[in-house]
Parts: sequence; structure tokens; C-alpha cells
Amino acid sequence: MMDEQSLVRGLLSEQTKVMGYIKSFVRRQETAKDIFQEICVLALQKRPEINDEAHLKKWMRTSARFYALRTLRKRAESHLSLDHDVADVMDRRWNSMDSLDQSQMAEALRGCMGALSSANRRMLEKRFVANCDYDRLAKDLNRSVSSLYTAFSRIYSSLARCISDKLSLQPR
Repeated sequence: MMDEQSLVRGLLSEQTKVMGYIKSFVRRQETAKDIFQEICVLALQKRPEINDEAHLKKWMRTSARFYALRTLRKRAESHLSLDHDVADVMDRRWNSMDSLDQSQMAEALRGCMGALSSANRRMLEKRFVANCDYDRLAKDLNRSVSSLYTAFSRIYSSLARCISDKLSLQPR
């Protein structure tokens, strides 16, 4: 059983990854935050059943998946959720990344961001640092929203390849 301090440290150290995982299901940042908070409360309640940090990581993702799918069902948004087979592939991929150090991942991301064009970096900064939604960003850049979706998809793919290369990850 994990002590309470270790459990809280584990929850906080995994927050970014688990929030990203949840958001891949629910799409909305606010919903992902709500689910993450529910998982934290549940983790504190279930602390006697959680053995160690590795068990906590697996437990968090499993809980995140179930809570996200439950939330989508309650909101009648299941058409937006991932297929279970895709979620299973995602789980295997996330499990393989558990051994990676967060500082290694952050350094890889910094290096890959530096390799992007200045225009692509500006788009990412406006989207994620300035919190511009796609409509506002399209207006600011004098582009259509659909062209932004395509541009961001390409940027994300480029970053994923670059980070995988830097961390020597093999695609699954």
C-alpha cells in the first residue's frame, strides 16, 4: 500500500500525461479536468488497494478510460469517443512510455519544437499559450478553420515522429 504522500506525488507527477489521455477521449479540457479530479478523489479512497507507483500509473489510466467513457455516455456523446480497439492500442503505447523520464520527454519536445518552422511555432503558441480557439486563430491568420485542422494535424505528426526518433521509440 502506498502512503498518502507518495500517492499524491504520483498523482501530480502523472497529471499531464493522464489529462492528455483523458482529453483524447472527451476532447474538452474542462471535462478532462473534472474527470482527473474524480480520479484523484477515488485514488485517495482506494489507496489501501494501490501497491506502488507502477500500479498507480496503470490504475490511473484504467480509471481515466472508464470515467471518460462513462462521461461520454452520460452526455450522449459516444459518437465522439474512440473505438475500444483504438483505446487498447493507446493503452499499450502509454504503458510502453511509463519507463521514460519526464525530463527526457520535455527535452525531446523542446528540441522538436525548435526544429519546426517559425510559422508553425507561432501557430502552436497562439493555440496553446494564448489559448486561441480555432475560429479566432483562423481569423487572426486569415485562414479557414479546416486549413488549420490540416496544418495542426501535420504539425502534431511531425512532432510525434521527431519525439519518437529522439526517444528511440518504435511505432506500434
